[in-house]
Amino acid sequence: MSKLKQLVKGLLGKSAVSFNVDVMQPDLISGWACDAARPNHTCKIELKEGNVVVANCEANVMREDLLVAGIGSGNHGFSFDPGLSVFDVAPRKLDLYIDGKLQTSQNVTIRQQPDKILQEFGQEMEKRVDALLALHREKLTREMEQIVKVDKK
Repeated sequence: MSKLKQLVKGLLGKSAVSFNVDVMQPDLISGWACDAARPNHTCKIELKEGNVVVANCEANVMREDLLVAGIGSGNHGFSFDPGLSVFDVAPRKLDLYIDGKLQTSQNVTIRQQPDKILQEFGQEMEKRVDALLALHREKLTREMEQIVKVDKK
């Protein structure tokens, strides 16, 4: 191979992206991505449903395990909330893109679990009821204080 071809190949190079998705849940996707040809490059992560970007982030979080394993600089971790609704029970068929290139050979399906939806709904309702009770208790306390003041006069 001529020196010119080697130089062009070295500059343009073929992307050698390695990645792993450690967690794939409706509220958290995390893992790492590293381009071996450009170990200091920050990979751009996109999650798409069809042509629509559902969520994105950069793989720039330091991970000791990657550094120890000799994977780039170790700053290749990512973690994000894909922003899927907790009430969305229909399965979502998503694709993972790294630096604009499709990485999944098949759609990744994410689905909320009905029991988790009910649990989260119950927790949210409990918070709201507690807040309303606290406001009501405060109002009653003020009214009682006014009654006591009137009785003392």
